[in-house]
Amino acid sequence: MQACRVVLESPEPEERLAELVRTVEGHCPVLNILTRPVEVVDEVVYRRGEQDGAS
Repeated sequence: MQACRVVLESPEPEERLAELVRTVEGHCPVLNILTRPVEVVDEVVYRRGEQDGAS
């Protein structure tokens, strides 16, 4: 697991900054992809193409 450290320097109260962090983390698309991967279902269809010179 990788860690990320962010230092917030602000005159705002710590609770206000914590609210900001929760809001950002709740709306970050990259964080969302990393923490809640989207299931991908695929379908592969194989078709035999015509060969040159075949009768």
